[in-house]
Amino acid sequence: MNLRIVVLYLFIFSSIISKAQDICTPAQIDSLNIFSVKIDSLKKSGIDTFLVYYAYCYSDGYSFSSSYTKEQIREKECDYTNTTYVFFELNGSIFVSKFNECNKFSTIKIPDSKSFKYYKKYYADLLKDTIKGSAIINKEGGLNWSSTDHSCYRHLFFSMKESKYVYVDLYWLNKNVYGGRNINYSHNIKTHTNKLLDILYKEIKNLTFVKMEPQKNN
Repeated sequence: MNLRIVVLYLFIFSSIISKAQDICTPAQIDSLNIFSVKIDSLKKSGIDTFLVYYAYCYSDGYSFSSSYTKEQIREKECDYTNTTYVFFELNGSIFVSKFNECNKFSTIKIPDSKSFKYYKKYYADLLKDTIKGSAIINKEGGLNWSSTDHSCYRHLFFSMKESKYVYVDLYWLNKNVYGGRNINYSHNIKTHTNKLLDILYKEIKNLTFVKMEPQKNN
């Protein structure tokens, strides 16, 4: 299968993923058919083993130097925009495609991807994994869920023999949360999903992608 055709399918898929940023549960994803609508197309393109990593944060905004031009501000804003990475295997090689709301990037080949190796090795465990929401024990001994308005979030989509969607609020991985100690902290940090997120973060930091063109809606 031609890599250019594969990348086109991946770009279409990433645009579907970006619509999911306000959705917090797998049930909502399934009901809106956001992820599954393009899975068949990806597989028809020759990809049956892939990993999607979608990252974004909510904040009160960012401030930039008053000396910045409009172009510099726009470029910096794009550094913080929602970003999708698709790791996939094609003809025995591992590739990564990157997309965000500002630009397309060249797809790169990775000779040795720690993320993809871990994904394939622990795939069965990842399918069974659960990361629990942050919770505390209140003064009465009852359970209270703890949350925050501003956090960073990760969407993962696994596809091999089976498929799975995973949503993670990184706030859930904090030891101390609003109201007290997170009783699910010890469970969450031991999961294969948390380990995969850590490996992905470290690997992606060291990858270099070349910008190809701005998105047409910008």
